[in-house]
Amino acid sequence: MMKINQNYLAILSIEVQDLQMDIQELIKHCEDENANGHLTSHVFMENLALFNNELLGVQTFQKIITQTNPEAFVNLDDMIRYLQYNFQEKIETCGLAKAISYYVDRKLVKVRRYVTEKIN
Repeated sequence: MMKINQNYLAILSIEVQDLQMDIQELIKHCEDENANGHLTSHVFMENLALFNNELLGVQTFQKIITQTNPEAFVNLDDMIRYLQYNFQEKIETCGLAKAISYYVDRKLVKVRRYVTEKIN
């Protein structure tokens, strides 16, 4: 089970890096739209603040992944619950955008499916 937990954390970390790059692309697109005059200053600043808050959330979750010991869990589901609980706690205490938990939950499910699939 420990090997599955290790693999899960390694793949999850890659998926979270991908999420970070997606948010960075949204920031770049928003900056381009602002430069082209397609956004008001107010909308641009609001979007930028949200995207930067989401980036902070992704970085916070990446730190949780790094600090998680896969050997401490009897099974994968326990480890996933631990990751979700700790991240939700950080969202509440740090004032992170709640939307980021939706994106992270999708990554948690995606990677779980991947590491538990039976090879035919």
